[in-house]
Amino acid sequence: MSVDATPQSIVDKARILFAASFQHKPTVHAVVPGRVNLIGDHVDYNAGIVLPFAIERFTAVAVARNNRLASRVASDLEDGIIELGPDYLTAESPHGWTRYMSGTIREMTARFAAVPSVDVAIASNLPVGAGLSSSAALCGAIAIALAKLIGAPPELIPLAMLCQVVEHTDAGVRCGIMDQIAVLGARQNCLLQIDCRDLSVEHVPMADPRIGLMVIDSGVTHELAASEYGLRRSQCESAVQKLGVGSLRECTLEDLESQQHQLTDVELRRAVHVVTEIRRTELAVQACRTSNWVGLGRLLAASHESLRDLYQVSCQELDLLVSLAGGLDGVYGCRMTGGGFGGSVIAVVDRMETSTIEVALKKEYHKQTGIATNVFLTRPAAGGIDLSDHVF
Repeated sequence: MSVDATPQSIVDKARILFAASFQHKPTVHAVVPGRVNLIGDHVDYNAGIVLPFAIERFTAVAVARNNRLASRVASDLEDGIIELGPDYLTAESPHGWTRYMSGTIREMTARFAAVPSVDVAIASNLPVGAGLSSSAALCGAIAIALAKLIGAPPELIPLAMLCQVVEHTDAGVRCGIMDQIAVLGARQNCLLQIDCRDLSVEHVPMADPRIGLMVIDSGVTHELAASEYGLRRSQCESAVQKLGVGSLRECTLEDLESQQHQLTDVELRRAVHVVTEIRRTELAVQACRTSNWVGLGRLLAASHESLRDLYQVSCQELDLLVSLAGGLDGVYGCRMTGGGFGGSVIAVVDRMETSTIEVALKKEYHKQTGIATNVFLTRPAAGGIDLSDHVF
């Protein structure tokens, strides 16, 4: 369960890979963590409040100009050097993740200054497909490194919005802004309260030594995740239009009850989740500030039930993990986190009980599913903007 790498060690891996791949030295680097959302899922694109934190798993890039006509990239995900040719954006490309690099180069050039052809090496200990924002971390790391290279300021909101555009345009995922702000703007030992209506951020201390944040990977990623994510967003947009409001953030449960005849049953379910999840997030901030871990646990459980029943983005594996964790001593609360249909759950636990919790979860989950789950304990980590000031 122990963290097996530091930001510096991941940067060192990227540097070593760079030298081995391109036979010259990188001139800039960046390292960006993944993230877990403690509570507030599927409300960021509804102008809601979210409460993520960065985790102690990282993606690093090492970068230098290459004096060629095309940029090149090497990754510890696969062997060889990939040259960004004309077909890299197509869905059939076997290297679809390179879209984050090419899209970031395009957006950086459009907003700041022309980005030269570069060599890039990527190293990571952040699992792909676990719902921990591996794509946001990759895009953010490239953006920070390129900002350093061309002398642009690595400012939080402009870079986060740039990375969001890349997700929308190049990856085809109409995500909200939470992941990008979280992986770039988090602070060590703090949760990050983000108001997605005005993009204001507030750091909420989470440094109680008695409390652990346990991430449990279900080991599954269902193919319908991306399409269903877009469908949920469209359902919320339809509800907003019918209700005549700017966003679901403006609604109360009383509003939804009085106007439910305007919505389909599905739209009403989605809207009720959003409205109640925003309130749960507000209460969770209060619980964290007062160290009310029992109260926080109840909010996490209610959040999962809402995501399962009203938003319908859970799956059997996530429900099983939440159920198993909820029956163990030392677990205050547990819920799915992220887009859903697989990925991970987050549990707030008593640090003294973490080993017992891990053993019990792994054993019973494997018994019922045949899947060997990955479990790790993390503290809230620093985001990419803070880490960019470190000399590794």
